[in-house]
Amino acid sequence: MSSMRIPALCVATGLYLLTAPALAASSDPSNDDQKTLYALGLAISQSLGTFSLSETELDMVKHGITDGVLKRPQKVDLQTFGPKIQLLQQSRLAMVAEGEKKAGAAFLTKAAAEKGQPKRSQASSSPPSNQALVRRQRQRIRSRFIIMAH
Repeated sequence: MSSMRIPALCVATGLYLLTAPALAASSDPSNDDQKTLYALGLAISQSLGTFSLSETELDMVKHGITDGVLKRPQKVDLQTFGPKIQLLQQSRLAMVAEGEKKAGAAFLTKAAAEKGQPKRSQASSSPPSNQALVRRQRQRIRSRFIIMAH
């Protein structure tokens, strides 16, 4: 993730978080401004989706965004931990890819058994590699950032 994307993501998410108290009283957006801000939150959530954040982790992300948007003192050095964001994303994507790879292999084995077909060789039936899945996910993320920038 480039150094320009991180601040843009933080600002966009921060805007959403600043509107959260207003939406807390009524969970459904009632006017066009609230609906637009809610849509912004949905768009941001898609960008964060590749991290597979737990609720506790999402709370930490919210704290970082709030501190950044409100110009509070930073609790970590962004120069030190900023580069680690991409490493975190890659490790999370690799875990998801491994799970999908196992599920795909199990599905192919089950489908072949149900149809009475001989099991295909591992080389011809293996799902895409982790690297291929990570590349595809990065392309999706880039396209989302391009859409959000325009």
